[in-house]
Amino acid sequence: MITGVKEDAGVASARALLVGRDITSVCFVRDWVELALDDDVRVAAFTPPRGVWAARPWGYPIDLRSMLKYINQTVVGFQLDEHSSAELTFSHEHTFVIPLDENARWGPEALHIIGPSVAEGTRDMWVW
Repeated sequence: MITGVKEDAGVASARALLVGRDITSVCFVRDWVELALDDDVRVAAFTPPRGVWAARPWGYPIDLRSMLKYINQTVVGFQLDEHSSAELTFSHEHTFVIPLDENARWGPEALHIIGPSVAEGTRDMWVW
């Protein structure tokens, strides 16, 4: 967990949804990136994501190919600091980071997490 930040119930419930799920696709949609987890959960990054794969840093939109390596990887951790970033972690210290700070945003929202359908098309959604 990111130190010095008190976690709220929204972060804990988002973590419970994400951890243990596999990335099944990475989609590049106009100027944002969407990860599908087990085909029914979505993580949409509206700020340029960055991360580390095999000890090598990458950043969107320069390293699109690096982002495809996350397909078939299982999320083992999720951390969020509302003033800084959200981070998905994977085995072997691979990370996928979505900036949340004001300087990185192009609009009012930086991150959406959309849960699976819970009732007749209704889905839980977390927005930062």
